[in-house]
Amino acid sequence: MLPLTLALSLLGADPTARYESPAGGFSALFPGPVEEQTRTEATPAGPMTAHHFIAQTADLAFIVSFTDQSDAPVTAGEALPRLRAARDAMGAGAKLSDQAELFDKGRPIVHFKLQQDGTVMWVRMQLEGHRFFKVMVVGAPKASNDRAAAVFLSSFQLGARKAASDGG
Repeated sequence: MLPLTLALSLLGADPTARYESPAGGFSALFPGPVEEQTRTEATPAGPMTAHHFIAQTADLAFIVSFTDQSDAPVTAGEALPRLRAARDAMGAGAKLSDQAELFDKGRPIVHFKLQQDGTVMWVRMQLEGHRFFKVMVVGAPKASNDRAAAVFLSSFQLGARKAASDGG
């Protein structure tokens, strides 16, 4: 397997663009400058604030998104059923394929691909404590985009984050 930086350079993306979000507690290799967006929406569980980190190329949008689900951390036993439900809700009305359920240090990760109306979305979802992460690539269905999506999704890493009370 090619190192991630080499694979990104072969895809025409900037291999040096590792974006780190200490407040978000993640890092990923984005293929260019990252735009941060925050949106709060009303939900049945109350207001939810989603944080989006987005970089775009001519063909693709590369996105890491997270929301804090509640004050109580999600246990390992609760995580996989929640991730499956989120996948099923996201995939409603679309062609769902390439599904995989993986585990990293005992934490479940759900990967899948959605196709609808000529657009493909490659997705990785996981829960860390009370934080729900979605890592996505959105674009046209091409083999080169499959490769770019695989590289980006696999570059996502969780790391230590600063608690809000620590000023982070």
